[in-house]
Amino acid sequence: MASTPEDRDLVLKQLDLELTSKWCAVGDTDSHQKLPYLLRAAALEQKLLPYELGRAIYHLGQRRGYKANRKTDLANDEESGRVASGILTLDYARLADPNDPSSLRTFAQTVKDEFRRQNGRYVLNSEDRSSPTRGRIRGHYTSRAMYYSEFLAIRDAQLRLGTEITITDWKRIERILFHQRPLKSQKHLVGRCTLEFDARGHGRRRCTAALPEFQEFRLLQAVNHLRLMAPGQPERQLANAERQVLIDHLMEYGDLPLLPPRRRSRSTATQSVTSLLDLPKGTTFSLKPFQDAGDTDDGGDDESRLIGNRTTAKLSPIFGPRWAAFSDEEREQIVLHVLYISNPDSLRKLAVRKWQLSDEAAEELCRV
Repeated sequence: MASTPEDRDLVLKQLDLELTSKWCAVGDTDSHQKLPYLLRAAALEQKLLPYELGRAIYHLGQRRGYKANRKTDLANDEESGRVASGILTLDYARLADPNDPSSLRTFAQTVKDEFRRQNGRYVLNSEDRSSPTRGRIRGHYTSRAMYYSEFLAIRDAQLRLGTEITITDWKRIERILFHQRPLKSQKHLVGRCTLEFDARGHGRRRCTAALPEFQEFRLLQAVNHLRLMAPGQPERQLANAERQVLIDHLMEYGDLPLLPPRRRSRSTATQSVTSLLDLPKGTTFSLKPFQDAGDTDDGGDDESRLIGNRTTAKLSPIFGPRWAAFSDEEREQIVLHVLYISNPDSLRKLAVRKWQLSDEAAEELCRV
């Protein structure tokens, strides 16, 4: 039994030699290159011998395809957009009849039928001649769903054709190929509160920074600590009216710079604490640049600012007036769903079904 990578490689090479003599014509370079895809495509139409089916499944398991993750993909919108575009190109190519959605083929069938070798390169027949990825391997991205649907199609076809592999074995293979372990929980690393304690006398775990309660606590703390000094006047606290105006703005619109930008442009927001409260030019503040931990959405600059309710600033435009009408518990549940659902499709469906968001609003929620 092959126990090392070298042993397994030798077994596969010997197996491919045997399969090549059966499935490929002598001198047919194209079929030699596509051998595993030929086996995968054939598995949908005829009963394969166990070793032939095993080679097809082994090849299927070597590529798992792209699966969207809304938490990490946001770090590079350009890259995720390029991947999505490449997947759409292949999805279009998988249609045997572009006008018939039911003619969708598996990825292996598409490679077998649509990829042709021209001038030493593989070209996708249905791809536009002006496409920058035409004739290139890079740029043709596959999705996890392509591989999973093909696996299910092969399984169903082979079971129907009387394969020796039982349904129990198919389920085990499916779990090996496609099961993805969830990330190990790191909740034990969350710090403990020094003011509230559980029944055992331990400090309760601190809440996540995205919850509306914490967002409000943080901005109230910053406003209460703020001191200002107008030219020629002693340092003072905010007046009650000034404090309320500032709190209302931070709660609704999020972060607010203490001072207007030094260089103004059409793309730069001019609103600041100074302008909002109509303070004299030259007013200074006691607050230093706020470097907060865990919630680092600072808009891309390091100027001094008051951090507002970032959660409301992001979610309120998506939900509209309903956001203010939600109870505290409902808003907390929405925030927790957005935080912990990493699959964009799952969050999108939940937003439409549970919160009655439009497709456009649900898509925007996935980008938060």
